[in-house]
Amino acid sequence: MKKIIAFSLLAVMTMSCEKEDVLLSGSFISDQVGKVDMVSEGGVDYQMQVYYDLSGTRIISQNKRDVWDLAFSCDWTKPNVFTNGAMLQRVAYTGSTDFSANYNPQDFDFNYERAWRYLTRGLITDSWTAMQPNEGVYILDLGKNLKNEKRGFKLFQIIDLNVDGYTIKLSNLDHSQAQELTIPLDDRYNNVFISLDKPEELVKVEPQKTDWDFYFTKYMERLYDGADTLDYSVVGCLINPFGTAAYMDPRSAADSTVRYSDLEIEDYDANKLVKKQDVIGHEWKYFDLDDGAYAISENMNFFIKDKDDYVYRFHFTGYYDDQGLKGGISFEFLPL
Repeated sequence: MKKIIAFSLLAVMTMSCEKEDVLLSGSFISDQVGKVDMVSEGGVDYQMQVYYDLSGTRIISQNKRDVWDLAFSCDWTKPNVFTNGAMLQRVAYTGSTDFSANYNPQDFDFNYERAWRYLTRGLITDSWTAMQPNEGVYILDLGKNLKNEKRGFKLFQIIDLNVDGYTIKLSNLDHSQAQELTIPLDDRYNNVFISLDKPEELVKVEPQKTDWDFYFTKYMERLYDGADTLDYSVVGCLINPFGTAAYMDPRSAADSTVRYSDLEIEDYDANKLVKKQDVIGHEWKYFDLDDGAYAISENMNFFIKDKDDYVYRFHFTGYYDDQGLKGGISFEFLPL
């Protein structure tokens, strides 16, 4: 009898020591609301460039658009150098490797960077072969500052590229203030940046490449005005070339009765994803002549796959801040 009682007591004790399953309360996943403010005030439009992380629902970093001039890819096996299109900068290739020669900007054709490729293949590296510098001399038109004043020109040449970085030459057009320096690389980032005011120091601009999905900025685009294609400065959303991909939903674009809220994971097609930097771009808004203000294109909805492989439905909801100033961009997205 004692053995039976002992066994029963042991069983009760054992059961009481077992960990019970904890039932967590359910939660409804609703659309996340995001907002970035590019700040238009004091007579200066869109002063900021902003990096945004979808999965964290937050701004990762932001900077004044005038703090940098040149960006250098940190993957030296896939070299890329591009200028700051937000400051109306342009590039002219002289076709010469003689840095000491005299160059007149009026003798050359200048071009703006294009957003569809500049995060992966800028104008300066476009003429390279075998992914190595051709030591060509470029004239950089530094565009205009935030006061809309012209900033002048620089001569620029890349003379070497290896795992340690880019070795470059810089000077004014008259060869004054000549410098030769190496731009070190950091593989945690897509690009590193310099300002030509102090090119010997890196400028902190872009977050680490695993930390962001969207880049809101001004950039130059070639648009059709009804008679010809012209260069325009536009404001748009570019994607991270490291791990983000997107496409515009064709069903809601073609049928105005299909709303953003109707889109489900069953509508998502991974085969349509592209990594083109301006796949979202700038056309999700338009200027309404009747209202004299920007309006959102309500039938432009997107599917996004972020760097963490989450899939979202996404659309823009506004373009003005609480004071009614341009560049207060708002959007909604839902992880599917």
